[in-house]
Amino acid sequence: MRVFLRLCSLAVALVTKIASVATAAPAKYQRSTPYNFQSEKGGLFDENYDNIPSLLNVSSSLTFTTGSSFWASSFVQGSNGHQYFLVMHAFLGEELTMRYGFMDITRGKSYVQAAHSTTNYTLSESSTGITGVSANGAFFTAANSSDLLAGLHYGVSSSNLSFDVSFGFSPVLLYGGLGVFQGTNGLTVHEWASPAGYTTGHLVVNGSRVDIQPAASTTWFDRQWGGAYAAWHWFEINLDVDGLGPVKMGVCDGYDAGTATWRKFVAVREQPGIQILEAVPDITAILTSAGGRTFTSAVTNTTYDLDYVMTFQDQSTILHVATITADQEIVATPALTAAYEGMISITGTYKGMRAAGYGVLEISTA
Repeated sequence: MRVFLRLCSLAVALVTKIASVATAAPAKYQRSTPYNFQSEKGGLFDENYDNIPSLLNVSSSLTFTTGSSFWASSFVQGSNGHQYFLVMHAFLGEELTMRYGFMDITRGKSYVQAAHSTTNYTLSESSTGITGVSANGAFFTAANSSDLLAGLHYGVSSSNLSFDVSFGFSPVLLYGGLGVFQGTNGLTVHEWASPAGYTTGHLVVNGSRVDIQPAASTTWFDRQWGGAYAAWHWFEINLDVDGLGPVKMGVCDGYDAGTATWRKFVAVREQPGIQILEAVPDITAILTSAGGRTFTSAVTNTTYDLDYVMTFQDQSTILHVATITADQEIVATPALTAAYEGMISITGTYKGMRAAGYGVLEISTA
C-alpha cells in the first residue's frame, strides 16, 4: 500500500486509527533465541505459474514508471552474530521519494531512519526501460540491467546509516489472488510480492563492516502501481506453521475514501502456486487499558497503535501482532514522506495450527 497520495490526487483528512478493543494484550515481546530467517530460491515463477490467469505481466513491471513503488524489507544475520532489520522504499512520482530504516534486532537498539523527496535524482536506463533510481546516497536498482529477473540491489551511504543489499526472487505472491484489486475511488491497484528472496551484501555498524550471512537472511520485495488506499495498515507476515512450514501473507486494512469503507483482506501464499484471497473481518488494536501500547511521534504528533489481534474469515486463523520496539516511524520534511515501518513479532494459530513468526507493520495516516 505504498503508492503515495500525491499520485492519486487525494486530499483526504481522516483519522486512521482502527477500532480498538479491550482484548488481553500479547505478552511483552521477549526473545530467547534468534529469529529463523529463511529464503527461497528458484525465481518468481514456479513450474505451474502459467496456469494462473493473472492480470499482471510481472516481468515487465520490474522497470520504473511514473507512479512506481519499489519496497523491500530485509531480515538478516550478520557476521558479528547479530540480526538486523532493514527497510527501503523508493517511489517515483513528480519527485523521487526514498525512505529507509535500520535496527539491530539483537540489541534492541534504537531505530535509525531517514527520508527525502527531491527532483534532483538519477535514473539508470537500459534497453528494457528505467531499471533504477538514486538520490542523496540512496539507491534502488536492478542487480543486472540486462536480466531483470536476476534480482534487485538497494542501499544507502550516509553519515549515520550505511548498507548495501542484493537479493534474488522467490515464487510470487499475488495480492487480490490475481495481482489486482480495487483501491480508493475505484482506482485499480496492481501489486505483487517476492516474499523470501536470497539475500547478500553488507552493512556498516559503528564504523565496522558486517557481512550478511545468506543462509540465515531473507528479503521481502513488494511492487505496486496504479492506485492505493487513502490510508492503511499493512502487515507483512512471515509465519512458521506447525505441520505446514513457511506461510507468507500480506494483510491489508485500507480506507477507500470514495465509499468511506475499510477493506480488510489478506493475500496468502502457502506454497508456490497456492494463492489465497481471504477476508479478515476483525483487525483490532488492543486498548492501553488492556495492556496495549501506543507511540506518539514527537515530529508528526501522530499516535500509532503497536499491538493488534486479527481474526481471519476461517475463524481458525487468529494472530497476535506486536511491534518489537515503539519508535519505528520514518519521518522527514515534507510530512508526506512519514510512515510507520516497524518490525513485528507474531504468535497465534493458522487454520488451527500453532504459528509464530515476524514481519513488518506499515501505517500511513495520509
